[in-house]
Amino acid sequence: VSTQSTGNLVQLNLSRCLKLTDKGLNFSDLTNLNQLSLSECEELTDKGVVSLSVLTKLKLLDLSRCKKLTDRGITCLSILTNLNKLNLYGCRRLTDKGALSLS
Repeated sequence: VSTQSTGNLVQLNLSRCLKLTDKGLNFSDLTNLNQLSLSECEELTDKGVVSLSVLTKLKLLDLSRCKKLTDRGITCLSILTNLNKLNLYGCRRLTDKGALSLS
């Protein structure tokens, strides 16, 4: 897929891509993306979440049931100032400390 055809993409659903790893996440050409679902991407780690910081227009992010995420990973999401909905349901390694870093 050429970057020219994906540059205008505004919604992307990769939910339940069980074998998707951090290496597969490259969003640098998707600058218009405002909704992203990575729910149940069980191989996604903190390193992968850091790569989301280039998505400055993101309004909705679903990371539910991404079981490898920790507080360290989600703290980088505070840079996403347009984000108004974040789903972290079932992210068992997250604590109150990580949630507070987003406020």
